[in-house]
Amino acid sequence: MSFGADYRDLFRRAAGFVDKILKGTKPADLPVEPPRKFDLTVNLKTASALGPHDPVHDPRPRRPRSSNESSLWATYQSQYLAV
Repeated sequence: MSFGADYRDLFRRAAGFVDKILKGTKPADLPVEPPRKFDLTVNLKTASALGPHDPVHDPRPRRPRSSNESSLWATYQSQYLAV
C-alpha cells in the first residue's frame, strides 16, 4: 500500500507557475504550496491475500462499543461521511 501526492495534479499546478513566471512574476515571489490531492495505491495481490473486508456486510460478530466510542463514531459520521 502506498499513499502520496498525485503527480498529475502537481504537474498541472506547476504549469500555472510556469505561466506566471513567463508573464514576468519573479520566482521568489511565488508561494510554496503543499500538495492538494493524494493517491492511495493498494497492491491487489496483497489485498486479496489478506482477504476481503467489508465492514458493512461483515458476518463476524462485533464487540459492543462503549458509549464514548459510539459518540466518536457519530461525530466522525456527521463531519466526514455526510453528503
